[in-house]
Amino acid sequence: MDDAPWIEEAAQKKLDEITRMKEDESDVIVFRNIHFDFDKSDLRPLSEAELNKIYQFMVDNPDYELQLDDHTDWIGTVEYNLELSEHRAKQAYSYLVTKGIDEGRMNYQFFGEAIPITPNAKQDGSDDPVGRQLNRRCEFEVKESGTATNISLKF
Repeated sequence: MDDAPWIEEAAQKKLDEITRMKEDESDVIVFRNIHFDFDKSDLRPLSEAELNKIYQFMVDNPDYELQLDDHTDWIGTVEYNLELSEHRAKQAYSYLVTKGIDEGRMNYQFFGEAIPITPNAKQDGSDDPVGRQLNRRCEFEVKESGTATNISLKF
């Protein structure tokens, strides 16, 4: 349904624009959200590459903790999307644990379709596959243990 290459390219272009705006606003380190195919929880190769960057940051900075927040698009029931969101969050979490990051330094949450970052539909009410692709994401927040100082952005 959603796995057409043009959707991924359009979503990446929009995501790059958001990232550039956020990077221009401050000097924070930005970890890109990872995205998922429609109705799947498998990690994409680009997602693994981003998780590898996060892994290396966590290895280099042992006093930091990681929060993973997963989201879905709006297709499906609320219950189904919460379950799918949980599976996706666990995939990212498990990937980092398997690489060697201590479970005690990470936490994950899952929100289903409750917190979109862009509309799932166009202004005319029709489906927006690019918007839905961007909403199928796992966000990362890194902070130093015992502080509230964030060094990453969620978008």
